[in-house]
Amino acid sequence: MAWGAEGGSAVMIIYGEPIDNSLTDNLESTEEQDKFNEARLVRNAVEYVMVSLIVAQIGLVYGASIEELPYTVRHEPTPVVGINVGSQLGFEGFSPDNIGWLKTKSVPSFYSSVPVENSNISDVLQTWRESTSGYIRYVIPVAPGLYNIQCLFADYNSSGYRVNGRKMIVSVNNNKTSVDLFVASSSAMSPTAVKVTLLNVDSRNTAVPGRLIITVKKQTNSLLGPLLNGILIFTVPTPTLTPSPTPSPTPSPTPSPSPSPSPSPTVSPFPLRSWSMSTVFAATGRYESCAVELHGRIVHLFGRNRTPMPVSVYDPASYTWTELAATPFSAHHLQCAVYNDSIIVGGAFGRGSFPLERPLNDVYLYKPNSGAWIKVTSMPAGRSRGSCGLGVYQGKWYFAGGSLLGHAQGVNFTVSFFDQYDPFTNTWTVMPDLPTRRDHGGVAVFGDKLFLLGGQVGGAADFWIQPVQQIDVFDFPSGVWTTIGETLQPHGGVSPAAVGHIIAIAGGEYNNKSSAVTEFLDASTMQLLPLTLNMTQPGGRHGFALTSCGGSFFAGQGAISKKPNDIRLKSIERLLWDSSGLCPGNTSFWSP
Repeated sequence: MAWGAEGGSAVMIIYGEPIDNSLTDNLESTEEQDKFNEARLVRNAVEYVMVSLIVAQIGLVYGASIEELPYTVRHEPTPVVGINVGSQLGFEGFSPDNIGWLKTKSVPSFYSSVPVENSNISDVLQTWRESTSGYIRYVIPVAPGLYNIQCLFADYNSSGYRVNGRKMIVSVNNNKTSVDLFVASSSAMSPTAVKVTLLNVDSRNTAVPGRLIITVKKQTNSLLGPLLNGILIFTVPTPTLTPSPTPSPTPSPTPSPSPSPSPSPTVSPFPLRSWSMSTVFAATGRYESCAVELHGRIVHLFGRNRTPMPVSVYDPASYTWTELAATPFSAHHLQCAVYNDSIIVGGAFGRGSFPLERPLNDVYLYKPNSGAWIKVTSMPAGRSRGSCGLGVYQGKWYFAGGSLLGHAQGVNFTVSFFDQYDPFTNTWTVMPDLPTRRDHGGVAVFGDKLFLLGGQVGGAADFWIQPVQQIDVFDFPSGVWTTIGETLQPHGGVSPAAVGHIIAIAGGEYNNKSSAVTEFLDASTMQLLPLTLNMTQPGGRHGFALTSCGGSFFAGQGAISKKPNDIRLKSIERLLWDSSGLCPGNTSFWSP
C-alpha cells in the first residue's frame, strides 16, 4: 500500500512478509489482554530501569549501537521513513503501519495493543508486531545510497526472565547485530525500552538495488519470539567539501608528450537483470538432463534418449560449444553436482521407457577433462530412485526426494527420502524425510542450509497437473526441515542455481506446457523476491538444469512441451544478475 510520510510529499511503498506460518491462528482474547495489561504496568512504573545491553556483532559490516531509550521518543534529524509498527495510527512523525503482505495462504495475526491515552510513554512503544517463533520483515524501497536505521523495542518482563528471555537478531541488508531485551532487568517486573541503530547501510547492497530489507529474527535459544515497535530511517549526510583556493597562475613549461590513455573498463554486452539469448547453438539437443558449472564452463550431460549422448560444454567467455565423448551409459531425470574437479552422477533413471522408467542404481564421478568415469557406490537397497535432487555440503553428498519407478505408477512411488553419502567412509546415512514428497525438483545449497525447490508428484496418475510449489529448507546444524513458503508458479522438471545468496528457479512444465518464468529466493532471509523475469526462449523450457557462473545465471538446452514429442533445444541464454561477478574459468584444467 502507498503511504506518505507526515509532513512530506514523497510517496513510498512498503512490503512486509512473515515466514512463520504458525502465526495464522487467531489470537485468544486473554493473550491480547495480557499484552495490554503489560502496557498499563509500564505506564504506571514509577522509576525507569536503566538498560545496558550486550551487543554481539554477527557479520557486522558498518557498525551498530544499542542504547537505553526514554519512554518518550525523540529523534533528530527528521527521518525519511518512520513506521509505527503494529498500529493503524500515525503520530510523532511515525506513519501508520499499513502493510500489504506478500503471498501467504492466510493473513497472519500479530499481538497488538491499543494506545494508552495521557501516557508519559511514547505511543510508538505501546504498539508492536510480534511473532511467536520466526521473523518480522519489512522490505522498504528507498533511493540508492547510505542510511542509518533505528529499530525501537519495548517490553515488560512480566515472566521474570533473566536469561534467554527475548533474544533477537536485527539485520538490515548485510548488516547485523543482536539484542537481548531482558539481559539487564534487575527485577522480575522490569520495563525495557531499547533503540538499536545500524549505521551506513547501503541500499544498493541487495539483489534488487534500492531496498532496505529489515528483519528481526528470534535467536535459537530465545524463549520468546521477536517483536518490533517502530522503525526510523535516516539518510547519511554527504560531507560538504570546502573548495580549495584557486592558485595564482604560473607559466606552464612546454608539456611532454602525453602517454596513451589507459583502456576503459570492459562493459558487459549483457543487460543487467534481463535474459539474453546466445546466437551460437550446441550440436546436440537434450532434455531431462543435468548441467553444472565447472572451472568456468557449463557442462551439459545426459538426457532422455535411446542411446548415450555426447557431453556438451559451453564456454561463456568465448560463446562457444565443444562436444566431448559420449557417456558410457544412458541416464535422464537427474541433477548433477560438482565435487572437487569431478561431477557426481546419480539419482537418475537409466533403464526402461516412459512411463516405466527404472532407476540407475549406481553413483559415479565423471572427470570431463580426462574423460574418466569412476563408479563410486550404489544407492541403498529400497531407496534407489530417479528424478532426484542432489547437493553437496562439507564434502558429503545429499540425495533428496525422487521416484522409485517412472511416471503415473502411484503416488507412493514419489518419495520423501533424504539420504547422505560420505565418500570418505563409503557409508550411507538415512536423513529426516522431506516435509513434502516430490520428484522432478532440485537442490541448491547456501551456507548451512539446503534448499529444495520445484518438482511434482510424478507418481500421480495426473502428474502433469500435480506440481509441488513448497520451498523446503534443511538446516544442517539442527537437522531440521522447514517449509518457508511456496513459489508463485509451478516449476516441474527443473533444478535451481545460486548467484551469491540469490537462488533462482526458472521454467518447468505444468499441464503439458513449458514455462519461461524465473523466480528468485533470497537465501539469506529465506524470502521470495517480488520479482519475476521471463526467459527469451519462445515457448519456455523444461527438463533442464539452471546453472550459474560468476554473476550470471545460464539456462541451456531442455525442451519445449509439444505433443506428441517435445521439441529438444540446443540454445542457451544468460541472465546477468551481478555485473561485478566474474566467470574467469581455468584454461589449464580444460587443456591438460
